[in-house]
Amino acid sequence: DAIRDVPGLLNALEKERGVWQVGSVMHRKDGKGRMNDRKEAGLMMDRNDIVACMLDHLESSTRDYEESEGDGGRFELSLRFGCSFGGFDEGEGEEKAIRVEPVSTEGGGQSSFVPYDRLVAADGSGSAVRAALVSMGKMKCEENFIPD
Repeated sequence: DAIRDVPGLLNALEKERGVWQVGSVMHRKDGKGRMNDRKEAGLMMDRNDIVACMLDHLESSTRDYEESEGDGGRFELSLRFGCSFGGFDEGEGEEKAIRVEPVSTEGGGQSSFVPYDRLVAADGSGSAVRAALVSMGKMKCEENFIPD
């Protein structure tokens, strides 16, 4: 839902290279295929394309917002690279935060908490963010592993 909450982002992703997927076909060794329908269509695209498109869209949206609002308009955009998801902050209070861990220990990187209003996780099919949200009961997700 975070992508839908950012005005124009879903349209930008669809225009970039997004494809709405309603199912998939599993190809077996015997040459026969098996169709697997999805309960809900999902926008599928390469993770690198998602990140590049989001970055372009969010940077231009931030600039446009600040220009239209003048000195009174602030829109904070925080992007983190070279780190991994370390979990959600379950602290008290209204502010939501995630813990980010440095991917490399070079440069003395330490874990830190980053507050957020919207969190878009483009971390792929083995998503640690999705797994954490599901385990906390904040997201429903069904995974099916289909044997060959």
